[in-house]
Amino acid sequence: MIYYPRNMEINAEEVQLDYYSDTIDLFATRSSWERGALFASIIGGNNNVTHGQIDAGDFVYHNGGNIWIYDLGTENYNAPGFWPDATRYRYYVMKPEGNNTVAITTDPTGVPYGQLLNAVADAYAWGSNEHGSFVAYDMGNTLGSQVNKWERGMLLTNDRSTVVIQDEVKTYEEETFWWFAHYDTRNVPIVNISE
Repeated sequence: MIYYPRNMEINAEEVQLDYYSDTIDLFATRSSWERGALFASIIGGNNNVTHGQIDAGDFVYHNGGNIWIYDLGTENYNAPGFWPDATRYRYYVMKPEGNNTVAITTDPTGVPYGQLLNAVADAYAWGSNEHGSFVAYDMGNTLGSQVNKWERGMLLTNDRSTVVIQDEVKTYEEETFWWFAHYDTRNVPIVNISE
């Protein structure tokens, strides 16, 4: 987050458009600092963080003054059965389903929440230039032992006008996955997802 006093002049050309935080494995990118500019962000990191969610791979997308793909936020800590820790993951917004990411459903005993709670996703490549930016994550074992590999990437391309989210998953056998993205139907008349 960037905060500055309203009376302070900032030259937008001097502020970077892309940012990677290796502490929490978060990547954020934008088309410009103009009002309503394209903004996208994605997170990897550790699913087992105090006060965290099982949300490795979660992303958001804003453009033209609209929030097209948004994060649902957090759950009410006073909700019935929220504590102890393991029971809170029964709530929708705490699981992958409540975040804009991937969940696996074929192994309810080994991956009871759709992603493993003790899993870590690490960014292994990122870059930026005047035309766009990218980040690529090794999602590690977040989907459990039946998945050999899961990589998720985000690309800002076409002179910073188009965002692409791409998943590459290798499994040992046929599996069932769910790909989640939360959007406001008032702002998004049509959503196209290609295989």
